[in-house]
Amino acid sequence: SSIVPAGYVTNSSDCNDAQLQYLDADSDGFGSTTQVACGVSNSSDCNDAQLQYLDADSDGFGSTVKVACGGVTNSSDCNDAQVRYQDNDGDGFGSTVKVACSGVTNSSDCDDAQVLYRDNDGDGFGSTVKVACSGVSNSSDCNDAQVRYQDNDGDGFGSTTKVACGGAINSSDCDDNQLQYRDADGDGYGSTTQVACGVTNSSDCNDAQLQYLDADGDGFGSTTLVACGVSNSSDCNDSNAAIKPNATEVCNGIDDNCNGQTDEGYVSQSTSCGVGACARTGSTTCVDGSVHDSCVAGTTTAEVCNGIDDDCDGETDNGLELHTYYRDADNDTYGNPDNATVACAVPEGYVDNSTGFDCNDNDSTLTDNCTACTAKFIPPAISKFFSMITPVAGFFIKGEAGFKFSKDTQISWSTDAVSTLFKAAVGKKKRFMIVIVLIKSRFLEIGDEVEVTVGDCLGTVKVKAF
Repeated sequence: SSIVPAGYVTNSSDCNDAQLQYLDADSDGFGSTTQVACGVSNSSDCNDAQLQYLDADSDGFGSTVKVACGGVTNSSDCNDAQVRYQDNDGDGFGSTVKVACSGVTNSSDCDDAQVLYRDNDGDGFGSTVKVACSGVSNSSDCNDAQVRYQDNDGDGFGSTTKVACGGAINSSDCDDNQLQYRDADGDGYGSTTQVACGVTNSSDCNDAQLQYLDADGDGFGSTTLVACGVSNSSDCNDSNAAIKPNATEVCNGIDDNCNGQTDEGYVSQSTSCGVGACARTGSTTCVDGSVHDSCVAGTTTAEVCNGIDDDCDGETDNGLELHTYYRDADNDTYGNPDNATVACAVPEGYVDNSTGFDCNDNDSTLTDNCTACTAKFIPPAISKFFSMITPVAGFFIKGEAGFKFSKDTQISWSTDAVSTLFKAAVGKKKRFMIVIVLIKSRFLEIGDEVEVTVGDCLGTVKVKAF
């Protein structure tokens, strides 16, 4: 019959007439809604023209597991159980761009085109530890736990410029291009101790004490501060070493001792002026910085013999007729010939020796004008020097203590056979006399004795051969 019965079709192509078969055009095991004789037993495929892959981690990249719906069209995901993110800079931190393979499991990188390093101390220099965000682009910091500052002058004090390595751990240096030294006493001169802010020199000899200029070297300084000097500024005139505290004040119109007063405490001095009869006394006073002496010398008079310098020329009884007088210590009126003085009148204790010389001026009983004095004849003989043709002889005479010869001393002989040719008083005190005689040999022979008187001293000499 040409009419198809209910429950029948005109073909016999059904592979399983007990189950509906659906078209699986993409062969993924999931059918479309189109029924076919032979296909798959489900019609769950959302797009039978495109394979769908399971995207368990929803990263847009599918696994190799096919799904009917809710999948993705690729099967590139290396691990569909974990989303992976692009890590362009290779720092271990991913961007927000998902990738099927490789990459990293995080998307924390703030800049995936630049590696960032941890900067714990915030100095702009990073450690070697990479970070996703809030880091720096360098890893040059030698110590990321401590900020370091540039120390150009090497004094241990840094500038405000931060550095990765080296430098100092402080930024206290006022001038990092100039060493600074401690100036504890504030005089502008520094010690050898370096500081962050101070002075530029280290010339202070004592930074715990101000030093003052002592230009005159008297131990007292002016008010001018210096690196090395004295510890006081009490000198009121530093150009004159005689002017200083504790100096002796003198009359000069100057404050010598720097106490603010001039010529104070001047002590008057006794003075004298003139000589001889003109001698006077006075005293000094200080008037307007000058010493005034009240002493005025007396008026001169003509010189007279009185032991006084009447004409005030420094000499006594000068210009008068002078005589020689001899000391008479034993007051026997006989003077000591070894102790004489020249004066215009007889001084007390002296005589003119008109009565004769005293052989002992310490014994007043010897007042015999030296008649008791016996001279020593040396030798006690008159020696013939030559032949009878030239009968010349000579000897010495030495007077006792107190005895003194002179050119006026008289010599006489007991016989005309001898005569004096030459005599001379010698020695410092004239106690010796040289006597040269002429012997008239026809009257005297060898061995004859002759008496001789020298002054008042009597002696005997014997003729002998030389």
